[in-house]
Amino acid sequence: MTSRAELVQKIQTAFNNVKLEDGIGLWEAEGLDNYADEETMMQLRAKDERMNWENLSYQELAKCESALAFFDAKGMRFACLNF
Repeated sequence: MTSRAELVQKIQTAFNNVKLEDGIGLWEAEGLDNYADEETMMQLRAKDERMNWENLSYQELAKCESALAFFDAKGMRFACLNF
């Protein structure tokens, strides 16, 4: 049987190179949910983590809980590795 630590390591290794690229990130999705104006959306896009999905904190994910409905495929792949 695989231990929890081994399973976590396998997930980290398998998804090590997953990047957000040009996808909709957590904060941008939150802005879409809140009908943010274009200036705010630019600020939120700049705030999004794009390189390492493990840098998304539980607190951020909890705060932006409705963002899930606004991700595109790349955003879903990137952020949902933490859910």
